[in-house]
Amino acid sequence: MRICMFGDLSIETDGPRIDKFPTQKSACLLSFLAFHKGQWYSREYLADQFWPSASSNSARQSLRTAVTHLRHLLHSCMDCGEKALESDRIRVRLSAY
Repeated sequence: MRICMFGDLSIETDGPRIDKFPTQKSACLLSFLAFHKGQWYSREYLADQFWPSASSNSARQSLRTAVTHLRHLLHSCMDCGEKALESDRIRVRLSAY
């Protein structure tokens, strides 16, 4: 799997190219995490960066939703998709692709 960030964001695999994402924010989150591959980011930081005008609770919920959508998307295009996007209650990272 390869994540292309030049031009339009896409995920290239042995199968079909994926260039449709659930939301623009989830695509931006994937780009950010791919650019900083392997680095952990706190959920609080990501929520503040990607949903700055939302309330704290709403931003955290939006982040949870985006992470879930990305995890399913990555899982659909690679065997280790669930391990590629790692998260716990405090932090998130893209570890492999």
